[in-house]
Amino acid sequence: MGILLVLLLGIGLCSCSREKYRLAADREAYQIIAEKASDPRWALPGYTINIDPRSRMFDPAPLDAPPMPPDDPTSHQLMHRVDGKKGYPYWHAQGETPAVDTQQWRRYLPVDDQGVLTLDGASAVRIALMHSPSYQQQLETLYLSALDVSAERFRFDTQFFGTTSADLSTLGRLAPGAGGGSRSFLSLDVWQGTARRFFTTGADLTVGLANSILWQLSGPDTNSTTTLLDFTLVQPLLRRAGRDRVMETLTLAERTLLANVRQLERYRQGFYMDIMTGVGGQPGPTRRGGFFGTPGLGGFTGVGGGGFGGVGGAAFAGGGGAGGGGGAGAGTAGGFLGLLQAQQIIRNQEANIASLRSSLAQLEAFREAGRIDFFQVEQVRQQLYQSISQLLTSKRGYQDALDAFKRDLGLPPDVVIRIEDPVLDKFKLIDVEVVPVQNRIADLQRSAGQQILKLLPEEPPFQWSEQLEKGLQQLISYLDQLEKAQRDVLERIVPRVEADLGQLKNALDDRIEAAGRLRQLAERAREEPALPGEERLIRDVDPSLWDVAQLPQLPEQLGSQKEAVAGRVHEHAQAIEQAKDELRNLIAQGPTLAPEALAMAIQEKVVATVPALIAALSADVLELSLVQARARAESITLVPVEMTWREAVEIARRCRLDWMNARAALVDAWRLIRFNADSLESVLDVVFSGDVRNTGDNPLRLHSATGTLRVGVQFDAPLTRLLERNTYRQALIEYQQARRNYYRFEDGVATQLRAILRQIELNQVNFELRREALRVAVAQVESARLRLEEPPRQTQLEAGAAALGPTTAQNLLNALNALRGAQDDFLSVWVNYEVQRGLLDLSLGTMRLDEQGLWIDPGPIGKRFGYPDLEALGAEPWEELPPDLPAPPGIFPEAAPPPHATDDNPSSIE
Repeated sequence: MGILLVLLLGIGLCSCSREKYRLAADREAYQIIAEKASDPRWALPGYTINIDPRSRMFDPAPLDAPPMPPDDPTSHQLMHRVDGKKGYPYWHAQGETPAVDTQQWRRYLPVDDQGVLTLDGASAVRIALMHSPSYQQQLETLYLSALDVSAERFRFDTQFFGTTSADLSTLGRLAPGAGGGSRSFLSLDVWQGTARRFFTTGADLTVGLANSILWQLSGPDTNSTTTLLDFTLVQPLLRRAGRDRVMETLTLAERTLLANVRQLERYRQGFYMDIMTGVGGQPGPTRRGGFFGTPGLGGFTGVGGGGFGGVGGAAFAGGGGAGGGGGAGAGTAGGFLGLLQAQQIIRNQEANIASLRSSLAQLEAFREAGRIDFFQVEQVRQQLYQSISQLLTSKRGYQDALDAFKRDLGLPPDVVIRIEDPVLDKFKLIDVEVVPVQNRIADLQRSAGQQILKLLPEEPPFQWSEQLEKGLQQLISYLDQLEKAQRDVLERIVPRVEADLGQLKNALDDRIEAAGRLRQLAERAREEPALPGEERLIRDVDPSLWDVAQLPQLPEQLGSQKEAVAGRVHEHAQAIEQAKDELRNLIAQGPTLAPEALAMAIQEKVVATVPALIAALSADVLELSLVQARARAESITLVPVEMTWREAVEIARRCRLDWMNARAALVDAWRLIRFNADSLESVLDVVFSGDVRNTGDNPLRLHSATGTLRVGVQFDAPLTRLLERNTYRQALIEYQQARRNYYRFEDGVATQLRAILRQIELNQVNFELRREALRVAVAQVESARLRLEEPPRQTQLEAGAAALGPTTAQNLLNALNALRGAQDDFLSVWVNYEVQRGLLDLSLGTMRLDEQGLWIDPGPIGKRFGYPDLEALGAEPWEELPPDLPAPPGIFPEAAPPPHATDDNPSSIE
């Protein structure tokens, strides 16, 4: 009994912990993945499925013994008692956790003192890589694919199995074999070991070693020892023989893992594009095994989706659309860049509203003076309210988009995020410093106008009063505020306009070079005959669009305009101070003035002066902002892209990782023809087996004289192969389907690249068209505001007619709306162009990420710019088939005979 206890204790000590098994699986899986990720094109730097402790996904509990998560109370009762039976009593032994999300990750968010997480493009991608469950799932899918390889490799390893057992049996005296007296036996199987090896030829070798000791505990004190060494070797010669059949699952698992390593790299590239732009997401790895509860590729049938009869499987597709837009611009982007674009659109709306408010205040003053009719003023008011409503809707939409973006990052919606990135700062054509000043001046216009109306009596004559004095004092305070706004314009806005004019000078060479390049492309497109399918949009563009002959003079022209405006703004200080002095004198002399003199003084020093000063500064601020908008708009250029779609397709053929996988998947389907044809053969197996035993009581004394050897042949004629025949026919059809899927994949890639390049070319043209539209819109606003500043003509005053025409307000509204629309369109074209540039790099298969998962921007794309450099990218050589390659004989017979009914084809009709 002591020996039995020692053996059982040894067995218990040999069992491994959960953690040990998990770590062993990790080591082997990471090693297998590293083998496949040895190519720098899909190196997967830093690959691991371990979750960063700073991530929301991190579980601080022990991985191998996690506590019970929150359960539904009613369902939980069924864990402890079900169908009247007690359940497992130790469900709570590992403890319980009150929440799935531990909230510990919040401590690691880089928030400021107000709890706001500020993100630029790079930090947004880093946050997504850390917190996104979808990204983590792709990492884990690749890991599981490596486990499939591990299981398939294990099939060809020598596998050892060992057991031991002890049995105590007692026979009653009447029991068979008792011999008339009760007996007790202790049987100990000291070792039952088996070694099994499966060979790539299909041979299966099993070697066993068994040792047992039998003690008789009652009756004669005897014991016996038995040792048996045996083996069996089965070698198929026809069916189930050959490496084409035997090694298929291992080959498929290894090739699938390689494809998944590539696909994960492509997924990472698409993940970057999706986070940054909302488009370009790519499918991730697809596990091919693990179905039916079996390890590796257990349950593999050789037909159906992925070879598992329709379960699971892998597919390839040309993902990532062109992401084009509609309308005069190019629509809005998604992702981080889309949020930035939405922010700028909101700023443009706010600038438009500031201009509308200023214009409305001025028109209200004109209406009081009889220079414009009521209807036109209300038109502007209606447009103002409509614009405010649109602004509020845009802000609500932005908040919804921001919440959706948080979900893409893997963060809950309650995290406060501020989106900031300088990438679109150049599209703040109306400076952010201008809008607050415009709003302050508009408020002054309204407040001063209302105050002046209060000063005017409903019926003459004018009488000095305390209320009149207080009103004049209020107007002085408004002029103080106007003076501060005037100083802000000189000290803050004018220097920023000067800086933008300097940037315009620095950008002239790039602008001229870009225009010349586009002009050459347009000329080449017009001169060269267009091949079918290569119609160029740029060929029909008016050449004047690329005319930049006047561009070198633009900085000087805008500089002169800026100097004139700045001079007027500087002069406003003296006029404002003079107006305040006159108001103070009026307050001092007012009580002594006769009603007629008081009325004339109010008209000259208040009604005709204060609103004009405010309106003049407002107009100058608007003109300065328009000068700045022109300077900024003329400074922006596009990163060059020059490539034909045929060049793009050939580059993609060499560089796209999913195209490599698509070719491999086609060959996988082709191999299954031979795999399934094996089942049509006869069974012819050679079986060789034997054993040898010990002699005497010595368990190690094995003697050949006790051994036996056997050799035989097993044959099964292919009399019934209907199911195998149908499976084989299915494999043939599925290969043809795979062929069609493959060339449809090629078609999809070509279609995608053609669409991207068309959109890029369209954006190149539209960018200049929208720049021109912006110039026109600026000129329209300047003209409309100039019309408002024209003094009334004497003939109009004498006739009692309005000084402003019946369409003045509508013209102003049209001009302001056109300016806002032109800004939005100009921005949208540039944003979409950048999206297409990233999609082109992704679709060519040339995109590269740094170790942080961020796109390494290649800059200009095209042969003349040296990108992509296929040799530097490690692209494999690709030999095109010659167009006159003869077809294999017999594929296209001149006249195929009609099908005849046969035993194999009974449904054919002669």
